[in-house]
Amino acid sequence: MARSNATFAGVDITKSEIETALGTPSSYNSAADWLVWAGVHEGFWYDTYTKTIHEDDATWYRPDTESSPEFNSDTLHQDVRFWTNETFLRAGWNESNPDAAFVREWDPKDWGPTDHGHRKGYVGTHVGYPFSKGEASCIVWITPHPDLPRRLRTSATPKGWDRGDGQWSVKLRDEMLTPSRREK
Repeated sequence: MARSNATFAGVDITKSEIETALGTPSSYNSAADWLVWAGVHEGFWYDTYTKTIHEDDATWYRPDTESSPEFNSDTLHQDVRFWTNETFLRAGWNESNPDAAFVREWDPKDWGPTDHGHRKGYVGTHVGYPFSKGEASCIVWITPHPDLPRRLRTSATPKGWDRGDGQWSVKLRDEMLTPSRREK
């Protein structure tokens, strides 16, 4: 990474602001919340474990409203498509519900988790805690550590484990405002 995330994004998020987001969890209540993320995300993931850089492009579409079997309110579902060099790799999604104290994301990996000894659904799950700072919309994403069995824990990442950082620019295009599930 040539620039820090604060320099790249133009906003410096503090540890205290992240702790506040985790301590006062909330969800997204309207399509407008997800629309700030809609668009073509072009950028890179800097894997600090393997010391490699990966292209990490995705398209986040306009959310749809769906009935929810687990909450009283409807859920907002936003389709996400992942690409490398303009080649479609995989499909994922983001979801929120006003009755939940979090947002969630499924970011399936382009390698099979079971090929690495993990159960299906283990790698790629994200639970998020949204907050704002000025005009910046932020989400603190919590992901399971792929080398540990599932269990309840209070830290976002086990001590000493760092998998990387990413930086993306988001470009809004008219077709991003069309729900992707209606496209074939």
